[in-house]
Amino acid sequence: MAVIVGAKAPAPVPDDQETARSVVELLERKHMAHPVIDDQIAMKWYDNFIKELDPQKYYFLKGDVEEFRKQAKNLNGQIREGNLELARKVFDRFLKRHDERFQTALEFLKKKPDFTIDESITDDPETTDYAKDKAEADERWRKRVKLDLLQKKVDGVKDEEAVHKLTVSYRDRNRFFHQFDSSELLEVDLSSLTKIFDPHSAYMSAKNWEDMLNQQLHLSLEGIGASLQSEDGYAVVVEIVPGAAADKDGRLQPGDKILGVRKDNGEEIDFVEKKLSDVVRHIRGDRGTKVKLIVQPEGTKEKKIYELTRERIELKEQHAKGKVIPIKDGAGKDLKVGVISLPAFYGDTMALLRGDQNAVSATSDCRRLLDEFKEEKVDCVIVDLRGNGGGLLEE
Repeated sequence: MAVIVGAKAPAPVPDDQETARSVVELLERKHMAHPVIDDQIAMKWYDNFIKELDPQKYYFLKGDVEEFRKQAKNLNGQIREGNLELARKVFDRFLKRHDERFQTALEFLKKKPDFTIDESITDDPETTDYAKDKAEADERWRKRVKLDLLQKKVDGVKDEEAVHKLTVSYRDRNRFFHQFDSSELLEVDLSSLTKIFDPHSAYMSAKNWEDMLNQQLHLSLEGIGASLQSEDGYAVVVEIVPGAAADKDGRLQPGDKILGVRKDNGEEIDFVEKKLSDVVRHIRGDRGTKVKLIVQPEGTKEKKIYELTRERIELKEQHAKGKVIPIKDGAGKDLKVGVISLPAFYGDTMALLRGDQNAVSATSDCRRLLDEFKEEKVDCVIVDLRGNGGGLLEE
């Protein structure tokens, strides 16, 4: 097991300060709330930033929060200048505390908890304060580890396997924050500011904007058609998309580890301990291009090379769906209710402007469903928008 000691927040890139300054200017000039970034706003920003990093109050000590709160009182000038110094200081301290709590959790996992003792743990952060010292923080983690082990036990997981699974989970969480890059820290920082004015305003990094544009609005991406998750430093296949490149090839299976990719010149890019978002970007690519995956099949120590041709993958399960439900009214008369489930207001704006008949569009999908409902002579239509977080304004 390796632990990063004395890790620091990611170093800023030259554009970060300019980006931060521009976001503040846009908020004051263009946001519908017409906010003024003053000392009061600065304090709310600080509170939001702390909450984004440590929502359950498991890591920061009360002294940490109070120390930085004093500095945040005069933060409005720094925010206007795009100065991110305090954000990086807070994140440095968060990494330090995360390492400490990670070590504490591992120590508690080595000890067998007494499940005969009746104990409780508070799961509402609004009703509790930050731990006053390390001893109190350790006690919270003792109970947290005990609860996590108990949940595994309830699920029928054997003790040894439960300890292993939680060790992997805690380590992955610790690694996640140590792999934060400058753009990710900037995104958390600026979104903590925008959310003061309304919960739907957020700053999105270029990488996340690209992902959101393709997956949430265009409902498509170009790659091999495999969902991955990070587990103990490895990129592990969770699901194969039916009909996509990996599914057609048939070799890659859920549970397999993708250890890296091999370039045409024989050079290998190692994925072990790499951030999952970076792994995904190496595997994705333009349709028609090839990628050579270095794979360790589940349950083996072998390394195999699978060459796959990337394809355009339509995320069909995220499109609008319709169904007809037969019911009876109060008088016992048979009725048909058409239900459209619309998970997002998606659409490919550029394709629609080009007049592409196959362009993805929530509007066209709903129009098709309504036409089908007419043919079935439904009596009424319900549009289910539960879980719909928005999307393209035109849609």
